Amino acid sequence: MGINPTTSGPEVSSREKKNLGHIVQIIGPVLDVAFPPGKMPNIYNALVVKGRDTVGQQINVTCEVQQLLGNNRVRAVAMSATDGLMRGMEVIDTGTPLSVPVDDLTDPAPATTFAHLDATTVLSRGLAAKEMTLNLCVLTPNRIVWDSEVKEIILPTNSGQIGVLPNHAPIASAVDIGILRIRLKDQWLTMALMGGFARINNNEITVLVNDAEKGSDIDPQEAQQTLEIAETNLNQAEGKRQTIEANLTLRRARTRVEAINIIS
Repeated sequence: MGINPTTSGPEVSSREKKNLGHIVQIIGPVLDVAFPPGKMPNIYNALVVKGRDTVGQQINVTCEVQQLLGNNRVRAVAMSATDGLMRGMEVIDTGTPLSVPVDDLTDPAPATTFAHLDATTVLSRGLAAKEMTLNLCVLTPNRIVWDSEVKEIILPTNSGQIGVLPNHAPIASAVDIGILRIRLKDQWLTMALMGGFARINNNEITVLVNDAEKGSDIDPQEAQQTLEIAETNLNQAEGKRQTIEANLTLRRARTRVEAINIIS
């Protein structure tokens, strides 16, 4: 099934004069965009970059907002190639979620509803072993945690774990708090992810998360102490809000410990 994100012309033109931003950073398919104070787009809003590249070719790239970075900046994922995009280019906030056609239907649906595609059949390891690779990029609001080629990953999503090999079907999925497993030839590595969003397209995997730590970088003693404190805080939590926050903290702490135990 082909996924071709679109935005309608009238929606874009109606916003052009009152909510414009500009590109401040480009990392592969990921764009950081600055907007005027008080005009920050919502998460999942569609952004459109229009203009011309250095050789005069027309550019029209649609992106989806995935993170609010602070300082009037957002992080968005492009739905097509970012070739020709440059810092300073104008970005239009459409004010509406990204829409995509579903199969041959004409009814649009938010891109975030494509979690059911997580079960898409992938290539066998025998086919994937023919020197085919994926490029994995894991970003937090503050840093690039990983940006290099891998053979395979197992990604924790809100609908369960999915294995990704080269030539996987394009998908966009919410990422759960959990362990990202990364295969480099015959070696498996782990990374603790703290929830976010992932996009897979043309053997490029972009994972935007609130925080991430390589299992090898986590101090076992500190992680175990943090887990014990989180368990105590949950037992002492009072009221619904404290209980929810304590449960979330406990999930994060358990994920960090699990990332260490898998590689030990």
